[in-house]
Amino acid sequence: MKCKHLYCGRFIFPNEVRELRRYAYTKRQAFMIMCRAIAETDDMPFFQIYNYFNRGNHIVELEIEYKELP
Repeated sequence: MKCKHLYCGRFIFPNEVRELRRYAYTKRQAFMIMCRAIAETDDMPFFQIYNYFNRGNHIVELEIEYKELP
């Protein structure tokens, strides 16, 4: 069974920077989850946020890596 890791994302808007933390299996999944959270918070369509940040203006980094113990 794979463990979810904690990712930290910084999303750069024209007038602010937002930092989010989410659990996900991969960096790409974390990016998608964070885009969805921003879209819900701002009451905007998901793909509008996704398309804006898919071209750049964001950093998603692994913050804590969890490993399953035997």
